[in-house]
Amino acid sequence: MKVKKMITVAVAVTFLVTLFVGCSTNEPAQEQKEEQKEQTGLEEGSKEPIVISTTGEHAFFSETNEETGELQGFEIDVWTEIGKRLDREIRWETAGFPGIIRIRAG
Repeated sequence: MKVKKMITVAVAVTFLVTLFVGCSTNEPAQEQKEEQKEQTGLEEGSKEPIVISTTGEHAFFSETNEETGELQGFEIDVWTEIGKRLDREIRWETAGFPGIIRIRAG
């Protein structure tokens, strides 16, 4: 019975060690910051505006208010809140769906 218990404990410990080693990161913080800069093109703490493209034609998601001409809806509210939390300006570009693909393609 003791041998069975020892084997069970050994397997459990091996599993936990493998789990923690596999989920850890060995990259120093500086390398992570450089990788983030490469991916986003922005440095940490950058104040460049975040540019969001939308059609402004999807009801309740991102639509143009007929009276004011401003964008409104869930997507607009979410990105506005993200901008506030990151202390960044959100700049909106409206275009039809094919236009968004051209903007994204560069």
